[in-house]
Formats: sequence, structure tokens, C-alpha cells
Amino acid sequence: MGTLARSALDHGGIVVGIIPQSSLDREQGLVEASDLIVTDTLRQHKALMGEYAPAFVALEETIETLTLRQLSYHSKLIIFVTLGDYYDPLFALFEHAVGQGYIAAEHTRLYDIFNSVDEAIALLEHMSCEDSACRRVVYNDKEYLLLKR
Repeated sequence: MGTLARSALDHGGIVVGIIPQSSLDREQGLVEASDLIVTDTLRQHKALMGEYAPAFVALEETIETLTLRQLSYHSKLIIFVTLGDYYDPLFALFEHAVGQGYIAAEHTRLYDIFNSVDEAIALLEHMSCEDSACRRVVYNDKEYLLLKR
């Protein structure tokens, strides 16, 4: 996640990090983020991510996020940036699940796969605020313009 966030910042983007305090205690948060929101619990973190994130890029929430999209709880982007072959075993598992009839083939189209951070950012840059495609959100007295899809 840090690589994608740093690249977005390098390209002039705004990055809002949302991290639970317990994670921040174990690892460094992206201190150069435009804003870093620290939550008390993982549940608060997930709730804020679900509400405010225009796209999902984190591995830890992947299955939950895919399931929620499958069930039409959201229509946000789910992005995999394949740095090397990191996600290949996960994609193989998805294909295996399709082959076994555990999930429908169309559910493998709920996410986008990119070979570089630049490709993912290019997609995000092409999202616009035309036709009410964005919304304004205020959190901790700061206003964010978030893209909907």
C-alpha cells in the first residue's frame, strides 16, 4: 500500500491514510500522506475505509471487499498491482474456485489487475466528477472530494 500511496503523491495526488492505532504501533504509517487518520479499532478502520475509499488496494481486506462488491454493497474499484508475481497464487485460487463451481466466473471481473503503479494511477486519474461521480465528505473538520464509481 505504501508504494502505491507514495507514487500517487509523486504524481500530485492526495493520499488519505486510515490506520488503526494498533497497526501504527507496530509499523510506520505513511507520515507524508496528505492526511493520516488514526482509528482506535480495526472495526473503525474498516468502517471508514468502506465509507470513504474510492478504491481498495489492501490485501488484508481483499476477500471481504470482493464479497461486499459481489453482494452489491458497493461498486468501488478493487485494484491489484502485480509487483512481480506476488498475487499469482491468489489469482490461481480464484480460478480454482471458479473451476470447482465455488464462485461464478463473472466474479473474477469484480477487480482490476495492473502491472504497475502508474497504470493503476492512470485509471484513477481518468475518474472524474462529471454527472455526480464524486461527493464531498467532511471528517475531523477536513473536507475531502471522493470519487464514486
